[in-house]
Amino acid sequence: TNAANANISNAVSMLQTQDGYLQQVGAALNQMATLAVQSQDVTKTDGQRADYQAEYKTLASYVTDTASKQFNGVTLFSSASLAVTTDGQGDTFTMASVNMGIAAYTGATGADVSTATLASAALTSVTAAITQLATDRAQVGANEQRLAYTANELGVLSNNLSAAKIGRAHV
Repeated sequence: TNAANANISNAVSMLQTQDGYLQQVGAALNQMATLAVQSQDVTKTDGQRADYQAEYKTLASYVTDTASKQFNGVTLFSSASLAVTTDGQGDTFTMASVNMGIAAYTGATGADVSTATLASAALTSVTAAITQLATDRAQVGANEQRLAYTANELGVLSNNLSAAKIGRAHV
């Protein structure tokens, strides 16, 4: 059970790292949405929209770069699910993946706010990415909770096995 607990602990650390990145992606997407709305303002000049576009592209680049982040050599954001061995018998829990390469994210990062018309479309794309992000963060939280329950279960098992060994030693 010690090895399984170590596996679970490592997986939880990875999930916490993943969620931390997703929180920052959320902040970037929120700012991208703000820029898309501001760029639709009819009182803005082309020069102001160019400034919004520059900031938007910088934030989009951040989101794109985050998609390739790793934890101890393991890609955090891909389509591949990861199986965590959760006990001494080799049972596993397969964590659902978070894929930042899907259209909900790439649509937002590939959008443009240099004109009011393009900014309107960008806002739609960013809104879709924010919705996907909420789903992805919920999945990360669900994965983390499932592993926490398993870790607690292993703790009870370990305590019971220790108590049984002590009981036999006193007989």
